Amino acid sequence: MHELLVRNECTLTIIDHHLEDEDGLEPDEIIEGPVGATCTLIARLFQERGLDPTPEEASLMMMGIYEDTGGLSY
Repeated sequence: MHELLVRNECTLTIIDHHLEDEDGLEPDEIIEGPVGATCTLIARLFQERGLDPTPEEASLMMMGIYEDTGGLSY
């Protein structure tokens, strides 16, 4: 992935609620915070920018929450 990003001169933003060192990745921006799920950070970005997620984006975020909560059990 790193080679592809460098070759195509892509910017990299990492969004994570428990950021760990990523081998070989030097992000242009890091978005992190003391929240329970990365989806919370993404939802805040949508709100700040006045955007509504597409059905696909909302489904992906729900899948992340589902996985992080043991199928919504905790």
